[in-house]
Amino acid sequence: LSYGCQLGLQKSGDFASANELEIYLADDMSDVRALAAVSLARSVQLGLPYIDRVLKLLSISFRKDPSKKVKRAVIEALHIVDAALCSMPQEEDGAMREEADRTEKERETIGQDVYHKVAAAADHMSDDDRRRALEATREALRRRREQENATAKDRL
Repeated sequence: LSYGCQLGLQKSGDFASANELEIYLADDMSDVRALAAVSLARSVQLGLPYIDRVLKLLSISFRKDPSKKVKRAVIEALHIVDAALCSMPQEEDGAMREEADRTEKERETIGQDVYHKVAAAADHMSDDDRRRALEATREALRRRREQENATAKDRL
């Protein structure tokens, strides 16, 4: 696990939303996935309003990830979220949930539009085209990760 990637994940409070960390939950390396799970939980501790979304992502990771290291990290993350929710004032919890619901509805609307466009494009693609599109997406994610690592190293 590169130092830059660790640095980026540990500063989860810098992320505007859970979207940045979601990418890392699907990473090839179990260390990155484990760190992303704990970072998502810490972002809730720092005030990220996507509590329901974070819990959903953590439960999916726990059920579907084959790595025991990731499962242990998810359990730790759930304890962190639970402690954050217990220490949160009731009115703040309600306000955060309202904000999260509103943002989630906006994201779903945008996401549905994108999903329909991608699905329509995929209907007209051959299997080879789909495979190339998937490879291009993976390559773009790899380049983005490398760029983030380089940026993190530059900050040091």
